[in-house]
This record gives sequence, structure tokens and C-alpha cells, in this order.
Amino acid sequence: MGAGALATLASSTVTAQQTSDEIRIEADATSGESQPIATGPDDSRAREGELVIVVHELPPQRPTVEPPPRPRRDPNAPSALSVLPTDAPDTPARQERAYAPGLVFGANAGVGAPSGVLGAFVEAAPLRALALRLGAGIGVNFGPSIEIGAVLRPLRWGRFAPVASLTYSTNFTPSSWRSLLGLSAAANSHWITPAIGLELRLHPIILLRISVGAAVMANTGEFTNYANGRWWGPSRPPSFIGYSPLSAADAHDEGRALVTPAIWFDFGVLGPQW
Repeated sequence: MGAGALATLASSTVTAQQTSDEIRIEADATSGESQPIATGPDDSRAREGELVIVVHELPPQRPTVEPPPRPRRDPNAPSALSVLPTDAPDTPARQERAYAPGLVFGANAGVGAPSGVLGAFVEAAPLRALALRLGAGIGVNFGPSIEIGAVLRPLRWGRFAPVASLTYSTNFTPSSWRSLLGLSAAANSHWITPAIGLELRLHPIILLRISVGAAVMANTGEFTNYANGRWWGPSRPPSFIGYSPLSAADAHDEGRALVTPAIWFDFGVLGPQW
């Protein structure tokens, strides 16, 4: 629109009309010449000598939210890996707390062990240096067993402690050995097992212990060989492995008690402490 049009609008009578979607401003030109202006296909009021200005409402502008500036990284700051949390140092107080009186639940495996080849145990320590042990396990030649004993820890070096143990256990002789011709076997075999070992308590609740000792049969005299045909009792078969009720009978006939080497490994989890 040129300067003439602006002058015509200034001297005109202006009428404003607003509908739902537009604001209509009409000017009645009193001087000058103007050309009809069409406002759209739906507007039939545009005519000669009439100036029509249609102003459509614009949608409200939403405020622009600018993202916060990214912080600049300090080149001297430590990397992410260097600020990861680490375990507290292994202080003497933590080491002593690992051996505090309390309960231990565990399992064991070995040869000649009081609990047999595989077993489970629980220990209750009324004192740091003393624990009472109760366990049970699976035997091979001498059958399943039950054990009760004590573990002594007179010294401790950090997380290591030498141990000494004394255990009583009883095995239930399998029926296959009790029915063997030429062998008289008791229903139970009773053992006393002294041992020494080394214990390690890892952070936070793991116990590892290895023990080496000797199992002495307390009732060797209840196992014996007797005459069977032309043979004085059974003899050890060539494929015999380890000790058995037959070994106890042979030991008795030779006038000695049956003694077997014992070595086993304990794996435990520390329970409640007091």
C-alpha cells in the first residue's frame, strides 16, 4: 500500500468489527480515490470507495525457554574413574571384628574327616578363641556320620589364625559291610580326631579353613575277622581303596587301633555376632 492509501486511511471514519476469527476495520473514504480491496472469497462487503482492512488474530506466542548453559569441565578435575567409591582400608579393627564371637554356617569336604567325604556344620563361638562345632555328613566305607567338637584359636595374625581342633564323631556302618562273610562289624564306629590347621576370614563374611590330623577309632575291638571255610576271615581285595570296617578288623587282629589320616577343607559364612 502506497502513501496515498495511508493518507486516505488517516482522513477516513474508521469502524472496527470483530468476529470470532478476525477483526474487520472499515474506513469510509471522504477524499481521494481508492480501489476496491477484496478480503477473501467469503467477503462480499468490499466495494468501491470503501477501504476494508482485515486483521486476523495470531496465536499467542509461547515463551521460549533456553536450555541452561553447559558447565565447563575443569581440565584439572579428576576423571570419573578416579572418583568411584572404594572399600575402606582393612584396618586392625575390622580384622578383629571378623573374629568376633558369633555363629558360622558352612560345608566341608575331605578324606578321613569327622563329617565324612562331604558334610555340613555350624559353629558357635562364645569367645574369640573358642568355637563349639556340630556337624553331619556322608561317609563312604564307614557310612554317614555325626560330629561334635571344639576349635581353638589361641593366636591371630591379621585375618589369619592357626587353629587346633578336637572332634568326636560316630559313623553308622553300612549293612553291606555288616553282612560280609568272615567279618564281624559293629553298628557304629567311634572316632577321636585331633587336628591342626590354618583359618582365613575374608571381608566381609567368608571363612576358609584347612585342617590336617589323624582319626583314631575308639572301638577297634568291636571289629574282627573269624574263620570262614579254609580262610581266617576276609582279605583285602586288590581294588580296595582307603580304609574300611575290614581295615578295622585287620587292625584288631594285629593288636592295634585303627588310625587313618584326615585332611579336610571348611568353607563357612559368618552369621550373627554378639
